[in-house]
Amino acid sequence: MRLYLVEHRRDRVLVCPVVPLGLHEDITDRVPAPPTVAAPLDPARAAWRITDRVLPHYTAAVADAREAAALTARRTHGPAPLPGPLPHPSSPARAR
Repeated sequence: MRLYLVEHRRDRVLVCPVVPLGLHEDITDRVPAPPTVAAPLDPARAAWRITDRVLPHYTAAVADAREAAALTARRTHGPAPLPGPLPHPSSPARAR
């Protein structure tokens, strides 16, 4: 889990989830983003807020993004399609 903290007010910080390494933004754009929350500077209260409000959404978003990336990879790197049937030797299409 990667988080980015931004000073929000004197007694609070914004906790922003960061896209994990290895996930391209094309994939993450298709997945709902986890929330950014304001957390107090008190470590115990901040940990509760992050665990309760950010972590469940973050893990779900990362799992969905990795699943979408795997599905995209399977589609682009899957087996080549089989060629269609060849026309019969006596068909007009073959004579052209």
